[in-house]
Amino acid sequence: MRHIDYTYTAGMSDDEIHERLRSHEMGVLSLRQGDDALGLPVAHYYDGKQLYLRLCERPGGSKSDAVAATAAASFVVTGGETSEESWSIVLRGPLVAVDDELSDAVLNEWFAPVRLFDEAVEDVVPTVYRMEIRNVGGRRSCGPLTA
Repeated sequence: MRHIDYTYTAGMSDDEIHERLRSHEMGVLSLRQGDDALGLPVAHYYDGKQLYLRLCERPGGSKSDAVAATAAASFVVTGGETSEESWSIVLRGPLVAVDDELSDAVLNEWFAPVRLFDEAVEDVVPTVYRMEIRNVGGRRSCGPLTA
């Protein structure tokens, strides 16, 4: 056995998972891009049943191609200031575009402002996807392993 530090973890209850998904607004979406993995920090909104993700396509971008090439995406939300407080939630499932169904007022209510990176507002195209959640799991740390 190696002499490194370990900490115990436990599964999170459905209530814990729902609360943390509702109270955090960013996570990492993993998609397929050719033979590579593409990890994107994205804003999300969770209403207690459905997970919505906002992706912003920029000129020359290929996020929509990556979504189309990915049969089942993975989305991860993490938190905790220390290893004793750490937690993570992983959701998996296909993504379905729902942007046309949502008004600008709803998008502004649900999501953090779009972050611009030296591009013009009119060059950024936000698109909202709903994840058809097929699998969800959450774990949280319980405390260090004591010898």
